[in-house]
Amino acid sequence: MLHPYAFPKTYSLKSRKRINQLFKHGRVVKIYPLKLVYLPQPIQDEQQVLRMLISVSKRRFALAVDRNILKRKCRESFRLQKNTLEQALVQHDTYVDIAVLYISSVSYPFATINKAMQLGLEKLTKDVPFCN
Repeated sequence: MLHPYAFPKTYSLKSRKRINQLFKHGRVVKIYPLKLVYLPQPIQDEQQVLRMLISVSKRRFALAVDRNILKRKCRESFRLQKNTLEQALVQHDTYVDIAVLYISSVSYPFATINKAMQLGLEKLTKDVPFCN
């Protein structure tokens, strides 16, 4: 059994097919400085209920160090906020792929990113019952 705040590699979305499907058919929630693109679907077999990817634009942040810092902040924020979403997904037999896009050209502190992530995941959690 995993710790409730764990974030293992099984949570990362890597499949090119699923990523393309996510951006083609996904729903969008914008909470500045983040944009969440998500695609809920009925669960099949024993699979992870939640997979995510994080993207920070190279055009806005030229240095890899800056992009990595922002990705770490987003990942940590998601890790701390994901429990209520996971419980809702399990209740409704749904899995969701999420893309977290950092859309600002300014690097914000963790508190701002955490608040945006919290609001975005709350909106996403409210939408879960209507996805099937």
